[in-house]
Amino acid sequence: MVVPRAHHRDLAEIPVETAAHVMRAAVEVSRRLTGALGAPGVNLWHASGEAAWQSVFHFHVHVVPRYDSADLTPPWAEVEQPVESLAGLAGEIRAWR
Repeated sequence: MVVPRAHHRDLAEIPVETAAHVMRAAVEVSRRLTGALGAPGVNLWHASGEAAWQSVFHFHVHVVPRYDSADLTPPWAEVEQPVESLAGLAGEIRAWR
């Protein structure tokens, strides 16, 4: 797990610079875990907000070595959508401040 020293509740509150440091550390931890443990994969897990299953309200990222994908279930269903159907949503996201 990678945790910044300063308290930030979630992804919405963490400064971009601090988040970048956390990601750099997550990359290093990932490399060490996969190398030392022989894990062929790794998951990064972060949740922001109760709706996303955040249970500890201090920003952190879990680095989980993976050996087999058989025990993983994607938290989404793959549904093919035409790119054009996302234009309105993309515009709303770009316009939000």
